Amino acid sequence: MPPAAAADMHFKMCKKIALLTKVIYHLNIKSEDHEAAVAALRAQHTEALATVAAEGAARLAKLTDTLMATQERDLAAARADAAAATLRASKIADDAAAAAAKREDTYRCVSIRLCVV
Repeated sequence: MPPAAAADMHFKMCKKIALLTKVIYHLNIKSEDHEAAVAALRAQHTEALATVAAEGAARLAKLTDTLMATQERDLAAARADAAAATLRASKIADDAAAAAAKREDTYRCVSIRLCVV
């Protein structure tokens, strides 16, 4: 190969090497930028998940408190209704006992009058 052709080939090879070096540098920079963007998105996503989890926990706690208050209120109402029903049943039983005693007294009076007469 003549020295001029070898020098031309060497020049072209150096240009190709320089071009490939620039391409590799560009790809590395692009890759690093992409990695930084992915890391930022990952951090943003993690923060969003933490926010959603905290909001969910707060809402769950609020709903649990509301449920407990409702259950306590309903239980108190049920106890009051049961106490009122017990009082009504006791009054009915007392009234029935009084009526039975009155009938017994009336029956005795009638029996005594019939026997005395």
